[in-house]
Amino acid sequence: MVTEDVPNIHHKHEKKKNIMNSTHQNIANNIKTERQVLIDKFYVPKEAKSEFVNRMMLNRHFIKNLPGFITDNVYEHTDEEGNFIYVTVAIWQNSAALDKAKEAVQQEYKRINFAPPEMLNRLHIKMEREIYSELDD
Repeated sequence: MVTEDVPNIHHKHEKKKNIMNSTHQNIANNIKTERQVLIDKFYVPKEAKSEFVNRMMLNRHFIKNLPGFITDNVYEHTDEEGNFIYVTVAIWQNSAALDKAKEAVQQEYKRINFAPPEMLNRLHIKMEREIYSELDD
């Protein structure tokens, strides 16, 4: 009789442990999947590189001080004609942080009288933007 009770107690303990692990895993997954990854791709003519890179670096410096910012990276590629392709990747804690960051960036642009569409048109830069969510491992 004692041997029958021990496995049942052990089984109940294991079941409770698995539920707790599952709960912690779900919380960790939700936190991770909330992260928002903003990926921009810029096609930059070689003549526009200097002005574009200067502006990009100012933007990168600005966003690093905003709440919810996690990290960012920039990648550069030169095509066959000597033009540049830049990919920027910025990771934010969640969509609310990203939305607030977008608002802050727009306010900063307004404050310094900077109009990105005008610069992109003037320099013949093409831009693609997508927002991704991180996948779980």
